[in-house]
Amino acid sequence: METFVSAAEQSGFTVVVEKDTTVSFAIVGRQKAINNTASYDILVYTELEQFISEVNKLPNDREQTITAKIIIDAPVYFNIEDVSKEEITIRLVPINKVTE
Repeated sequence: METFVSAAEQSGFTVVVEKDTTVSFAIVGRQKAINNTASYDILVYTELEQFISEVNKLPNDREQTITAKIIIDAPVYFNIEDVSKEEITIRLVPINKVTE
């Protein structure tokens, strides 16, 4: 995220992430495996690297919107179900027009 924000700022944008970024989901698997799972065994993230080179090409005289897929990385012996949110919206607001 830091690299993306830096690239956006260099291109004349402020990054505004939607307020509710909470993602909930259910883990399905063997009870023993679930009981032995630590919070760091499951990662929830977005990959913004693909947008870094694109942000430089965007006109910075108007607001832009990027939608990034939310990735849930869990061990292969789990199934992830009932995901509450599958993507996140990121606004790129021209620095001279920031209102929030």
